[in-house]
Amino acid sequence: MNGIKHPGLLYKLLLILPLLSCISCNADQVMQNGYADFFQSLEGNWKGCAAKTPVGPRPYDIHFKFNEKGHLNGVADPGPVSDHHWSYRLEGNVLWLKFLSTFKGNTIPTWLSAIDKQGQTVTFRSKHVGKLKVEVTVIDNKQDIEIYLFNKPHVSIHLLRADDDDISKSQCS
Repeated sequence: MNGIKHPGLLYKLLLILPLLSCISCNADQVMQNGYADFFQSLEGNWKGCAAKTPVGPRPYDIHFKFNEKGHLNGVADPGPVSDHHWSYRLEGNVLWLKFLSTFKGNTIPTWLSAIDKQGQTVTFRSKHVGKLKVEVTVIDNKQDIEIYLFNKPHVSIHLLRADDDDISKSQCS
């Protein structure tokens, strides 16, 4: 096969290269102590709306919970076109956001590292996927997420903390 003895190995290496190249993304700028409160504030049920998306407004309910590794994970189901998987994790001095949208069958997540914290807003950036930037603001029982693609507004999500017994699908108009 064109002189390649292990094409499967080459394929696997190509899949993990984006992750390996992003491990150094602003790592020395981010200190765990500055993000611990933010990280903890995300846990629980959230209800709301992705008010601005490429396909129009969508309901956006999500439940974040810690797994056995200490990662904070949540999945949102904004409608028939995709699911959104969010995973926050503190590794060393770096706060990471691993985001996966299953839009058009995508199975490769995007890794973003926290690069800044201003007040209650944490900004994540990836060196890949069109200079993707995500700003997450958590104030009391409100969470706002702004997603920028090529430095232009792409998605705007507004969430309110929900009671455990009130996590039904939110209405979004």
